[in-house]
Amino acid sequence: MLPELSHLQYLALRIIEHEKDFFAGTELRRELLARGAGNRSLPAFYLFMGRLVVAGHVTHKRAGSNVSYRITKTGKAAMRAAERFFTRDS
Repeated sequence: MLPELSHLQYLALRIIEHEKDFFAGTELRRELLARGAGNRSLPAFYLFMGRLVVAGHVTHKRAGSNVSYRITKTGKAAMRAAERFFTRDS
């Protein structure tokens, strides 16, 4: 069975995973772009992150126009499932 996360979703969760508190959306977007993860517009980035929120993989909080994210247990489980899929023996 294929993992439920795309490679980009997996990367975003990996970045967020190491933060103990909420990870700023602007920093996450900058980090994704620095790793060559597309030339996404700001609206496309927030739509992408919104999908992770709806799926329950991250929670978010807003402070004015700033949005920050934190990975959930569901997000961690989805990451581990993707890792098992891609590291299994052929």
